[in-house]
Amino acid sequence: MEKEFAAERDDFRASLYNSMRLAMANKNIDFIPGCVELRDFDAASTTVGVYPVNELGNIPEPQLHSTFDKYFQICEQRRRNAIDWINYTPYEVRTK
Repeated sequence: MEKEFAAERDDFRASLYNSMRLAMANKNIDFIPGCVELRDFDAASTTVGVYPVNELGNIPEPQLHSTFDKYFQICEQRRRNAIDWINYTPYEVRTK
């Protein structure tokens, strides 16, 4: 039974990352999409892959760094009131 679970885990992991790579290639984006169908920017969605799931060695690079670099730039723009924004999602707390 343990081998079956491990095979399912490995198959899911491969499918997940293939889906991410395909979405990034099709949309020509340099960040991890929050949702592969929408190909949206949502760094908070990516954080669960880092912690608690511990997928750092598997999440596509350099797109992982691009995701958090972009998010940091947005946070800096918010802090300086350089961009208009009114929404803050509680999920963003995961990125701190």
